[in-house]
Amino acid sequence: MSLLLQAVTTYAHPVAAARNPFDGVVPNFSIFGADFNDWWKKILGGVWALSIVYCAFKLFPAALSMHRNRRVGNAMSLTEASQDLQFWGAGTGIVVAAGLLFGAILAAAG
Repeated sequence: MSLLLQAVTTYAHPVAAARNPFDGVVPNFSIFGADFNDWWKKILGGVWALSIVYCAFKLFPAALSMHRNRRVGNAMSLTEASQDLQFWGAGTGIVVAAGLLFGAILAAAG
């Protein structure tokens, strides 16, 4: 039994003493130059704006469909329209708050 205990203690210490290679490393796009830094921010902003517009174009018809099916009394279509409205409503909220979400994740990660 002492041989097993010795093997465990011998091999356990080097693993516990391993250091984090990413300690102190932060993402930095400025290494590629100011032009690249401006370029990727413009592209990201444009894609984000197009995503918001796309979600809006899907959200409004889903809301109108739900209203129309509720007024008519079509329960089957109302359930489907309600699911579409919930999906596009949550999706729009996530897309609009993407900057806050990424910022919170990066702040939590350190």
